[in-house]
Amino acid sequence: MTDQLTPSSILIQYQGAPAALVNARHLSFLGDVRHLPPADPVVKVVAQMAYYAQLVLSGQMHGPYTDADAERFARLALIDEHELTQRRGESDTDLAVYFGVPVDQLARARHELGAVHGR
Repeated sequence: MTDQLTPSSILIQYQGAPAALVNARHLSFLGDVRHLPPADPVVKVVAQMAYYAQLVLSGQMHGPYTDADAERFARLALIDEHELTQRRGESDTDLAVYFGVPVDQLARARHELGAVHGR
């Protein structure tokens, strides 16, 4: 029987750059993210990614942690699928502002929703 080492912290990368360092009880924003205001859309996404990382570290979510899975978790947390469907005629920019997320995350959510609903 082989013991598996579990990480005690996770480095979160967003758009290819270090964005946060997370352990089971703490979150430290890194790089440019640490200088952004709390309500900034990028901060909101990285914070949700950090929460996902903490869930993986605590064993409440199955690992291993990946940034792609964490981003998807953040989109699901921040963008209500029903509202997105109801407002499908609005632009990505307007909806990104409405949901308080970066435009690229809104576009990905639309793409995922389209794939799920067979558009």
